[in-house]
Amino acid sequence: MIVIDELPFNAIERPGFKRFCRVAIPKFVILCKKTIVKTFLRMYDAKKAEKGAKEPLCVCLISDTWTSIQNINYMVITDPFIDNGWRMHKRVLNFCLIPNHQGQTIGKILECCLLQWESRGS
Repeated sequence: MIVIDELPFNAIERPGFKRFCRVAIPKFVILCKKTIVKTFLRMYDAKKAEKGAKEPLCVCLISDTWTSIQNINYMVITDPFIDNGWRMHKRVLNFCLIPNHQGQTIGKILECCLLQWESRGS
């Protein structure tokens, strides 16, 4: 739910989410945010390692940055694309901590990510 709906990690700490879980799945144990982040990063690394859908001819890169309530800066880079069967796909290319939200910082991280993907042939 967190990944699919692109919710912030602290969504699991919100009263609405907790109430939803209690009502929908009473026996469900909500994990702490730290565990959710570690699990997400492991899933991200696994997906990053495997080659996903066929490579598109053109991509649109989207970067999104935000600051957590703990004042931690995050950045995600995604590449939504439409395959030959006209199905929409969206992959997470990079998810990382960033020192600040300045354009120069974002640009350097974006460049490093693209160079990393190019060097692996991804």
